[in-house]
Amino acid sequence: MFTKKGLVIEYVRKYPETPSLTLAKLIYRENSKMFNSVESVRLIVREIRGQKGNRDRKKAVIELKTAPGSVDPFDALPEGIKSFGEWDSYPIPDKRTLCLFDLHAPYHDKPAITAALKYAKAEGVDSILIQEGFDFYQLSTFEKDPRRRHTGEEVQILNDILHFIKDYIKPTNFYYQRGNHCDRWDRYLKVKAPELLGVRDYGFANLFDASLGIKLTPDRKIVKFGKLNCVHGHEFGGSMIEPVSPARGLFMRGGECSIAGHWHRTSNHSARTMTDNIVSCWTLGCLCELHPEYRPINNWNHGFAIVEQFDEDQFIVHNKRIINGKVYS
Repeated sequence: MFTKKGLVIEYVRKYPETPSLTLAKLIYRENSKMFNSVESVRLIVREIRGQKGNRDRKKAVIELKTAPGSVDPFDALPEGIKSFGEWDSYPIPDKRTLCLFDLHAPYHDKPAITAALKYAKAEGVDSILIQEGFDFYQLSTFEKDPRRRHTGEEVQILNDILHFIKDYIKPTNFYYQRGNHCDRWDRYLKVKAPELLGVRDYGFANLFDASLGIKLTPDRKIVKFGKLNCVHGHEFGGSMIEPVSPARGLFMRGGECSIAGHWHRTSNHSARTMTDNIVSCWTLGCLCELHPEYRPINNWNHGFAIVEQFDEDQFIVHNKRIINGKVYS
């Protein structure tokens, strides 16, 4: 319920340019039961507007912002638009998750994938997280050879790989996390076929065979293994391209325990904070070819990881290298 002054403040905000006497007449006409006369209203208007001396001018600024029962003056400020939606994460609760990153089908490495699957089968895992399975060569913005595989073939090849992985490991849950190459799909639609955006049949999720039961994690948002964050790496932008140690770069940018792919290199970085917390970060090796046409000389390596969760706070990352088809710690 408004006090007399609170009511007048609302009118002053609504009609800032209206002369005080005219505004007082309007207020009295619409609220005659609250006031004795137009003059009594005018005195309150002048007080609120700071028209009765320096002391009232200072007081007026405060009252216009904080008068009891009044509306917050910042309500008039337009709301901002969240271009990326709500910032949330996607939890993976499974006890042991096999992480297979950067397959880039059809440019995957069959011996490396074979080694990873054999090791995981022997160790036992509950679920699988695939990250950056597609390459989408023909959808890239780089110069490309039109004689290379078409996008439809790439999609089919990755689905064949995923079917084999599912049949071999038999995971309880099968997750997929997108990377920068996967972003090429939506980017192509935005530029070349905007009319198809939002059409269900052209949504990224529909690139997977329904029988796979793929659980697609939210695009460019954090996947969580308890307190362990999992990102692809491209979410940070270009500021982390080719750091000396990608795991240290992940630590410097994220500041929390995290794993990532993207750099195609097995690495680890740990640091103790000033409150004696240990923060560790890992990057995984890739499962694609090591000498691609666009970068035949590099320092990549094959690899994968198994993330083991004990509770919300405790986890172990078994980060493995693959060299000549053999798995190493």
